[in-house]
Amino acid sequence: MKEKKVLNVRKYKAGYEIREELIDGSEFGGEDFIMKTAYTTSGDYIGDPKRAYWLCKKCGIAPEKISPDHNVCSIGFCKKDKKWAGWSHRGMFMFGIGSKTKKGDCGFVHGNVLELFASFSDDEKARVVKVDADGITMRHDNVRQVPESPKIGEEVEWVPAEPSYQTIEVGRGEWTAETLDEARLMAIDFAKGVS
Repeated sequence: MKEKKVLNVRKYKAGYEIREELIDGSEFGGEDFIMKTAYTTSGDYIGDPKRAYWLCKKCGIAPEKISPDHNVCSIGFCKKDKKWAGWSHRGMFMFGIGSKTKKGDCGFVHGNVLELFASFSDDEKARVVKVDADGITMRHDNVRQVPESPKIGEEVEWVPAEPSYQTIEVGRGEWTAETLDEARLMAIDFAKGVS
């Protein structure tokens, strides 16, 4: 979505702000529209206002991005509970000192490349293009629609597009968080796994 203009900003003591934004509707074959979205006070996207209220006000979590190149906050720290949270639209979980990740958990990633490869389905194994000690790279065949921005009711055709590649890194296997920094890593693994 392309934001044209921020119309209004309302800041909240819980550490987030709600922006009323004018969005370019041409991308969707329609008129421009107004949308309310939530951001951290440093400008990182949280999501809709209800999610921000729940995370920041109700749970006391300070949302942040996993890394600077991410677009959406999916982890955060709760000072009161001294725990890190990881989430997506599917779920959320809190991690602190003593938290454990075991096989079958959402944030579990195999600790070596052989175990990681063995966990793949036959379809996933067929798409592997590179294996090394750090992870496995898979090819994804993609399609794109023509025209790219159809008008409402206009027929589209799906044609082959450039393939994309995804590297699945070797994880930590089963482990226990002994510090808050390690609990943060667990929250990151969970957020990636649940998304």
